Amino acid sequence: MSGGEPDGLVDMLDIIAEHRGDLTGFDVAVAANENRDAYERAGATWWLRALPMIVSRAEALSVVRRGP
Repeated sequence: MSGGEPDGLVDMLDIIAEHRGDLTGFDVAVAANENRDAYERAGATWWLRALPMIVSRAEALSVVRRGP
């Protein structure tokens, strides 16, 4: 999921659960730079962090080392 808000994720996962029966074994990845805790509460299991189009290796490693 890219963009949107955590409430939209809740709505989307409700629809998916309705069709699947439940969300057991279903991973949910979001790409956002803010609201990590809110997305996790909404059901996100993976957090994808976007980097600028032009970034040095050192800057990228710094982001990775900081973690979510």
